[in-house]
Amino acid sequence: MTTTGASALGARLDRLPLGAFHRRLVIALAGMILFEWVETYSFAFVAPVLRTQWGLSLSGIAAIVGISQLGAFTGGIAGGYLADRIGRRRTMLAFVTVYCAATALCIAVQNPWQLMTARFAAHLGAQGMAVVAIVVLTEFVPAAARGRLQTYKVAVGSLGIPIAAWAGYFLVPHWTWGWRLVFALRLFGVVFAWLIRRWVPESPRWLASRGRTEQAEAVVREIERQCGVTSPETEVRTDGTDAGQGAEVTARTPPRARIRHLLAGADRRTFLIISAMWVTGLLTYSAYNTWTPTLLSENGLELDDTLLLSAALATAAPVGALIAVPFIDRWDRRTTQLALGLLTAVTLVLFGLVRSQAAIVVLGCVASLLFQMAVPFLQVYSAEVFPTRIRALGSGTANALSRIFNFAAPTLVAALFAGLGYTAVFVFLAALSLVGGCVAVAFGPRTTGMSLGRRHHTGPPVRHHKGEGLLMTDPLAPTAPTDLSYASAADLLALMQRRELSPTELMHHTLDRIGKLDGAINSVVRLDAERALAEAADATERIARGAGTGPLTGLPLLVKDAEDAAGFPTSHGTRAFRDAPPATRDTIHVGRLREAGAIVIGKTNMPPMGAGIHTANDAFGITRNPWNTERSPGGSSGGSAAAVAAGLVALATAGDGGGSTRVPAALCGVIGLKPGRGRIPQGPSRFPVWPRHTVLGAIARTVRDAALHLDIAAGHHPADPDSLPAPGLSYQACVDGAVPRLRVGVLRTLGVAEPRPEILEAVDRAADVLRGHGHQVTDDESALPEHERFPASILLRQQVLAHYRLTSRLDAFTTRRDDFEPWFADVLANGSALTTEDFTRYWEHRARLDQWAADLFTRYDMLLMPTVPTTAWPAEGPDVATAVRERTIPIAFTSVFNDTGNPAISIPAGLAPDGLPRAVQLVAPHHREDLLLGVASLLEEPGDRAHPPVPGNGQAPGR
Repeated sequence: MTTTGASALGARLDRLPLGAFHRRLVIALAGMILFEWVETYSFAFVAPVLRTQWGLSLSGIAAIVGISQLGAFTGGIAGGYLADRIGRRRTMLAFVTVYCAATALCIAVQNPWQLMTARFAAHLGAQGMAVVAIVVLTEFVPAAARGRLQTYKVAVGSLGIPIAAWAGYFLVPHWTWGWRLVFALRLFGVVFAWLIRRWVPESPRWLASRGRTEQAEAVVREIERQCGVTSPETEVRTDGTDAGQGAEVTARTPPRARIRHLLAGADRRTFLIISAMWVTGLLTYSAYNTWTPTLLSENGLELDDTLLLSAALATAAPVGALIAVPFIDRWDRRTTQLALGLLTAVTLVLFGLVRSQAAIVVLGCVASLLFQMAVPFLQVYSAEVFPTRIRALGSGTANALSRIFNFAAPTLVAALFAGLGYTAVFVFLAALSLVGGCVAVAFGPRTTGMSLGRRHHTGPPVRHHKGEGLLMTDPLAPTAPTDLSYASAADLLALMQRRELSPTELMHHTLDRIGKLDGAINSVVRLDAERALAEAADATERIARGAGTGPLTGLPLLVKDAEDAAGFPTSHGTRAFRDAPPATRDTIHVGRLREAGAIVIGKTNMPPMGAGIHTANDAFGITRNPWNTERSPGGSSGGSAAAVAAGLVALATAGDGGGSTRVPAALCGVIGLKPGRGRIPQGPSRFPVWPRHTVLGAIARTVRDAALHLDIAAGHHPADPDSLPAPGLSYQACVDGAVPRLRVGVLRTLGVAEPRPEILEAVDRAADVLRGHGHQVTDDESALPEHERFPASILLRQQVLAHYRLTSRLDAFTTRRDDFEPWFADVLANGSALTTEDFTRYWEHRARLDQWAADLFTRYDMLLMPTVPTTAWPAEGPDVATAVRERTIPIAFTSVFNDTGNPAISIPAGLAPDGLPRAVQLVAPHHREDLLLGVASLLEEPGDRAHPPVPGNGQAPGR
């Protein structure tokens, strides 16, 4: 059973085959564009005769054109604003009404002032409906065909140009009132208004973004029916409850779109890029099409010849759009814009130089073809880059800004023509045509083939001061996601599947970065570059053939040195096993990741046999935190956390026996998921896993990456009889889906800890975020059982773990104790001192913890608390005596949930005043990793995160 949310619904739309619904959608929306262009270009063919009948000067023509552009400016902003506020469909119908009413006024005008007023209103209506039509098609069409259908829409719509041109040619010269008939053609737009009402529903993406999930689900189901696809079962009920929880489903409703939203955070960069592209592109395009007839006439051609040539040029427009169909969804939209801009610039310069009619026709047709090839790229691109909440406003306002420049353009063109001549006008337009493509390539996000909302930026980093989730108190300039170092695993895999990045290229990047940066942090202790490159080459070849690929094909993976990975020694973080022979087989966990296509490139550092809250040993040395190399990344999965935080890899395996995944993730500012007991099978092992404190997991860049890992790693295996069956759902879908309204308990101390104020502030902010999403958040002062004995209970727990470690390696310890680190040998020896009474006390305490957790989860559906009480401690390890005295024991909030077996996750919560990461922890009921990941996605910082300033320091020691 699937959940229904904006992203989940979007994913269903992206998977649909093209069918009758999409054909009708294109026809209806193309009609909106057709009559927008009839409106825009009809005046170009009417203007010459109005100069004669009304005695208009060039400046008078320029004034009418400029006022029309002002109307389009108003319509673009108003249409975008209303479409994001009241809905796409209602806004389109409203602006069609305005357009038709204004058209009737244009037919009846008697003087230039009346014409200005009518054309202002007509352009307002035309631009408003056109802006929304672009957005609607973008939101309905599958990602893989978005550009193609936008191109068909443009091709049909651009028929408005030759319709206006030929109507002008046949009607204007023969009757004094023929220009009124040209305007009258626009009244046929009412037919397409009827088609919109009949064929186009409200956008389900917009409905879901406004919290109207049930209506969105109904729309998607009807579209699926029309496309011959069976709709999945969903958890949304008409009474607002969730089938699994019996709780109200809360919508992630964004605030209403405002212009100021376009000028804040990451959206400001996007808005400025798209505005630059629209301004330069549309100014060039409109000036060419609007002014060419008049300029040709002023340059000596007869009126009939001018109109004939202009009509011929306009006829090339639909053909140009169709030429773009084969490659618009295959080629990067940015580089294509630059290439088309360059070709257009050359053509316009030549157009301005030649004088023969034949050359003008040929070059004019080429220019028209190139313009129309570029239009669908710009239209679809401008709608793709904005999030749903401001998609119409963002693309509409960017488009509208181009109209303001067009308002001044007629005066500029007239001045250029009067001062420098005919050729200078086209040289100026040629220069403008290059600007948009250059801006797109230098700064624009990559969108081709991607689901809406998934964008990849290039160019300089953007500074983010806060997100909609947890605030970052001291942000750094984040590196853009297309910087491969900090791209998520999901994004890297998408790039490779689209063949925009090869596994070989990614592997070279990964190995190069490890060589340059890991010397400063010492996270990677084994590395087989030759084997990694060979496997990457094989993956590249398989992707090229389209055969034998898995969900992780080509992704570099680091494995914690506690797990066997065939071909690599397993040293368990101790000098006693540094010279162990290479493993001959993978663990179940590593094997599943390899079978999915991941490429194991090496092993990460850890404390001896995982017995440490900082990562250091005598075999490979100290691992350091990328945020501050004087600080620790934590332990025991400190090597994996440091590697992911430093951008060496996007995913690394981990294990958690008392916080060993979550604590390092918290100190390094990455995601650390501890699945519930049994979710990921363990083994094969020479010694039974007991008493099952430790579970396997991963350190990841994003919540989605953690879900991706769990989708692959989870499921029963016969070698681990305690492993759970496959969950029967997609954890990645849970990240996108609607989250039921939950009862969230906030536990700040557990009665045993006193977190630092900056940590508690992060918890408070997380609680506010969850309240903002409609969850019932309650402060809870519940204390751990026997909290008065803390930390004695933890010391007993650690002694039991030492006993387990000792018995699992008893032969090595007995025969060569001196090979172990002295302090660790003492820890193991202490494990042998356990008595029957000690074990009895331990298991009694475990039983009380189980009951305590069970009682909490009768009151709450989710727990929120700190992950660790402080930020990172010194690289050499925390001062234990101080931690006990100040009640800041690092595993105070984590070890209890290893004992109870509940799934838990650590989520970054920005930076503390000391410049180090801080984090919060979520804990879910047994077997509810799906719920855990869904809620975690609400707290995840949107957009680009800050990244640590890792110093390059040569080759890492001990490799």
